[in-house]
Amino acid sequence: MSGSLGQFFVLDEFIDGSFCIFRGSLSNLSFSQIHEEKKVSKPNEYVCNEKVVSFLEQAKLSLAALRLTYACCHYLDQRRGLSLAGMSLKNAKTCTVRTLVLVRTTGSPGANDNDMIAEGMEDLAIPRDRKIFEVLKLSENGRRLEFKFATGFASCGLMHKKDKFAMVDTSILAMLRSPAQVFFYSRAVMVHRSDQPQFYLPVIGSNARPWSDQRRNWMRAAERVGALLGQDYLFLPELDPHDDSVVAVKVKVSTSTSKWSPGKLYPRHSLGSVSAVVGGKGKSLKNDDLFLRNLWTRVAGP
Repeated sequence: MSGSLGQFFVLDEFIDGSFCIFRGSLSNLSFSQIHEEKKVSKPNEYVCNEKVVSFLEQAKLSLAALRLTYACCHYLDQRRGLSLAGMSLKNAKTCTVRTLVLVRTTGSPGANDNDMIAEGMEDLAIPRDRKIFEVLKLSENGRRLEFKFATGFASCGLMHKKDKFAMVDTSILAMLRSPAQVFFYSRAVMVHRSDQPQFYLPVIGSNARPWSDQRRNWMRAAERVGALLGQDYLFLPELDPHDDSVVAVKVKVSTSTSKWSPGKLYPRHSLGSVSAVVGGKGKSLKNDDLFLRNLWTRVAGP
């Protein structure tokens, strides 16, 4: 069933009764792919738009704040008639959820206390350009949380044709130990089914800390995520032609279903310091290594 809300369209087709809101015309919209993902998804999984991931990458949140935000997004996704995008609509209401539900969604395995909630709320209360919540408050007994996402963040849930999305598994989010791991996981799972999966690391460039200061953190993130997803990675820094500073870092991904062609995965040589993460362990590569691996179609081997 579909209905129009001005320039928005609501499709209430998902088997769990949730709905998804799209902006603009429905013609040529690849809704069927998202629908199929929803039909086979597990209760701890939900569809997360790339715009949501990008917004959170730039918001500079703590791990607890990210876990709380993702738990609230998952809660909306699992409830009939609710969605992140729905909170961008005029007169959208607040939602109330038991804190234990949120803790069990993205909190550390086995955790039954509200530390994640308290720490997340403290960080989210800090004024920032990218506001996540319009309303976020605990009940007097601390057992329920009332929330409403800010319009700017909620509008990221609006799906456009050809939008990228990730099937986020909250049980994996609960096992991640840093914001970098959360961001790396979100990007890695987004490209998992691509023939030649690859993505760029966020917050790398002229306005960020030098890559040399960030490299170890991202390598640890790749090692953790790779071990959980069964993926291997190739880190390829891209340099500024004027001063050789790293302006971007491309990550090529090797999965059980990826289809890299010989010569397309490993470069023959690189001016930047290339690294590989195989089996959850990182390793720096020299140009001699790259030359020998140029025809490999997997990060781990031929």
